[in-house]
Amino acid sequence: MVRVRKPDGEPASRVTIDGVYEPSGRVVRETRPTPQGLCIFHWLANGKDERLVLELRTAEGPSARVEVLHDRAAPAEVIEVHLSEAGEAAAS
Repeated sequence: MVRVRKPDGEPASRVTIDGVYEPSGRVVRETRPTPQGLCIFHWLANGKDERLVLELRTAEGPSARVEVLHDRAAPAEVIEVHLSEAGEAAAS
């Protein structure tokens, strides 16, 4: 799960998502409402995908690129993603 924040720190209310699960190549491409900035992504039970590479953006233009690892140490923790005008993200 990621929480998407606009450059001013406020949660994004709607996010466009372009993502690819690797190495399978499964694609996530959609625009969705994000209550409190939250986006949930599901891993398939096949166990083949190692990471999810996401490009997140709002209609206003700020964007970020972030990678989510399937086997990260704290899978239940929310990853905070801060959008920026230049497309650089600070994820924590």
